[in-house]
Amino acid sequence: MSDESPAAPDRSSFTPADWEAFEEAVRSTLYAYGAEEQSIDGGVELASGQPVDIHYFDLGGLADRLAGTPREEWPGVCDSEISLLVNNDPQREWMIEAGFAGAAETIEPWLQTKPHEMFIPREGYDLHPDDPYSVPFAENLHVGFTVLAPENDVTDQLRTWVSNAVVEAWGVSAEELLEAVRARLRRQDPPIWHKRELTARDRDGVKRPARALVAEARDQDEDEGTPASGWILLLDEILPPGVPDTLAVGIPLIDELFIAPEMVVAQRAYKHHLHGRHGEREPVSPLAYPLSAVLRGV
Repeated sequence: MSDESPAAPDRSSFTPADWEAFEEAVRSTLYAYGAEEQSIDGGVELASGQPVDIHYFDLGGLADRLAGTPREEWPGVCDSEISLLVNNDPQREWMIEAGFAGAAETIEPWLQTKPHEMFIPREGYDLHPDDPYSVPFAENLHVGFTVLAPENDVTDQLRTWVSNAVVEAWGVSAEELLEAVRARLRRQDPPIWHKRELTARDRDGVKRPARALVAEARDQDEDEGTPASGWILLLDEILPPGVPDTLAVGIPLIDELFIAPEMVVAQRAYKHHLHGRHGEREPVSPLAYPLSAVLRGV
């Protein structure tokens, strides 16, 4: 999309009754996404991408296609076309066309506790081709990948996941993907480590003082910076000197990374730390791992 306002669907191709049917078909699909209460004169805003954000999708092309399609087929066409947009199929088509070398320029890690399954695998297959591709990195820690796809005639640039089908088309290994992420990280300024003095309850419920090292991502001048949590892939290169590998690494489900004395204490201490900053409105469900296991990897 350009900086100009998107072209609205051409109503001249529709009779008033057909336009009403077009709106009804679109809203029926939007209902599944909780987004039916909005104007569709030019396009719609929908949650999409990874990380999930609100993106504007131009519906002019969809209206043009429906104009030459029997009305009874409109609901099915709208459902199919809008679902493809929300699931970012055009962006993954671009990834395949651009190839690994072109798409990997903006590759980022997507940390997960387990492989992210979004679709039901087809008969005879263990994985769905459109599911996010991921590789095990440590126990209960998997790394998926996202790429920033450029704008097209439907929506602006959008970051979304790299699928199993894309990786197969690229013909690259898991280690090549991880190394592409590490290479991009090395082109950025590493995060800054801050010491935190905290109080937390241990396994027995006793309050104890706890110290944590918290990594803060730096602003990048020319690059879309990686969240601090993503630096776990280069932890051996950015770890402050003198940190024993008996500690635990914590990754909250936000953009931070921390190290503290023990797994349970780390979780609870860091939750205490975050609540002290943000209040109870932002509960934390951190992932925590022995530092030695992260440094060793799988």
